[in-house]
Amino acid sequence: RLHALPYRVCIVMVGRSEKIRQLGLDMALYIADSTINSAVEVIRSCDLVITPDTSIVHIARAFDKPMVAVYNKRKLKNTGLPGYHIWAPGYDKA
Repeated sequence: RLHALPYRVCIVMVGRSEKIRQLGLDMALYIADSTINSAVEVIRSCDLVITPDTSIVHIARAFDKPMVAVYNKRKLKNTGLPGYHIWAPGYDKA
C-alpha cells in the first residue's frame, strides 16, 4: 500500500479515461483523455516511469528516465520468442 511508504509518492496516469477508471486507484492523479503531447510532459517531469506501452518507453528513453517496462511472456507467432525479448527497452536505466 502506498500509504505505508516512508516517502511521498505521486502516481500520475495517462490514457483513456474508461480504462483508467477501471483500475480504481484512489491515490492516483488522472490525466483524462490524454494526448501524446500531454504524456510527453508528464514523462518529462517524472522520476520513474512504469509502462506496458512501447511509445511511452521510447519517450522515457529520450528523457533518460529510469523505467520499468512491463511485457508478457506470451510467445510471438512468427519468432517463437517471448514478447519481453523482442520489445525490451535495451538501455541501462530500464
